[in-house]
Amino acid sequence: MLKDTLLVNDSTGKATLAIQVSEGEPYRVGTFEIVGNRRFSTDELEALYPFSQQGRSSVYFNKDRWDEATRDLQTLYYNNTKWRSSATK
Repeated sequence: MLKDTLLVNDSTGKATLAIQVSEGEPYRVGTFEIVGNRRFSTDELEALYPFSQQGRSSVYFNKDRWDEATRDLQTLYYNNTKWRSSATK
């Protein structure tokens, strides 16, 4: 946080808090490698994540996209596990 200001309206008694935030420089992902996977191909897994290189030297990290990709990966594995497929038969 760089600065905060409390703006009070004397006639209504209400206030607004204004906050100035500096998020800093965005992070770049230089390399992203998936290793040790067996159930799904590397291409299938990389397609879920926003960091596949696609001819770029690096991409900006986006936490929301990372979290979404991680949830998609969890769902993919959950829906394709042996115990689940045998339990639903």
